[in-house]
Amino acid sequence: MDEETFLSACFDAYEERLREVARGVLGPYGDVEAALAEARGRIREGGAGVEAWLTTLVAHTCARRTAAGGGPRRAGDGDPARERTVVEVFLAALRMRDPRALAAVLDPEAVARSAHGTVHGAPAVAEGAAAAFARRTGQVVRPALVGGSLGAVAMAGGRAVAAVAFTVRAGRIAALDITLGEERVRDLSLVYPDR
Repeated sequence: MDEETFLSACFDAYEERLREVARGVLGPYGDVEAALAEARGRIREGGAGVEAWLTTLVAHTCARRTAAGGGPRRAGDGDPARERTVVEVFLAALRMRDPRALAAVLDPEAVARSAHGTVHGAPAVAEGAAAAFARRTGQVVRPALVGGSLGAVAMAGGRAVAAVAFTVRAGRIAALDITLGEERVRDLSLVYPDR
């Protein structure tokens, strides 16, 4: 049995469980069936081989160990799906360059730290994030695990040029740890969920 056939059989065997997971992540208004179809398509196009599956397994085992006190963890809610949703809302507001929408997902006492200094308070963090993104036209922002924390990476010309790790508490982003510069970002441990 080849790898594609094996993974397709596994997908079929666990399809109901995978559907439940998709519902839990996407919520009541998400297109669960489209997500399942896309995931199944990735098997056919070679995007979800055994290596990708094992990588995901190890990454998830590490989210569970850190949540149980087995290592460092910056996110505070303990609900990875909820934390991802908060980060996705922040990134969508960032793409719209909307400081009000950004501030809405930030803790009122949010802090942003970078080599340029520290910014305190949701309004200032939101303004700074929107302005920074507006200056960087042509960049693509992708969700990622940054040093083991939920985060995002800014890509320019296919290269990672900036990264941010988020700390989520009580359903809001409490801190942003920002790394700027291609060389510094290269030194970070980055994991992209769609790879």
